[in-house]
Amino acid sequence: MNRKTKENKGFTFIEMLLSLVLLGFLSLVVGAGSTTALNVYRDGVGYAESRALSATLLMAMENDLRYAKDLRMEGDTVKFTSPYYGNESSFLVENGRVKVQRTVGESQEKVLLLGEKMYSNGLGVDSLAVMVDNSDTVEGEYGRKVTVTITMNDGNTVSTSLLNINMGKQ
Repeated sequence: MNRKTKENKGFTFIEMLLSLVLLGFLSLVVGAGSTTALNVYRDGVGYAESRALSATLLMAMENDLRYAKDLRMEGDTVKFTSPYYGNESSFLVENGRVKVQRTVGESQEKVLLLGEKMYSNGLGVDSLAVMVDNSDTVEGEYGRKVTVTITMNDGNTVSTSLLNINMGKQ
């Protein structure tokens, strides 16, 4: 008869191998799930930061364009007189940053619209489009419709329309 005696206590080699294989498989499943969750989290944070930056840029541009005087299109560029930046101001994208180009005396100066710290984690602006609608519509009695579209370097695009209420020249 094959009875276990007190000397045969413990696990066999096959039992130990089987438990190691099961532990390895469990670790693999948990590791893959954690990696997927971390990637989803990073994508969500990146998207939120991109939306926050683009919304902040739009708000800063809206403030300038809503109260700008002498608003006009010159080619693809919108020129305006700003209470903050002065005559012959315009927006441009340089190295992924939105800047205001303004005239100071006889020279042109470029100023960041938002501080450098706003452009975190490699975020930047790919393109910026500002369009002024000068057509005779109901808005024409009260101001001109201005549309701003910003495309971020992660593909996120935001757009807004506003009414420029200062139709006169400074």
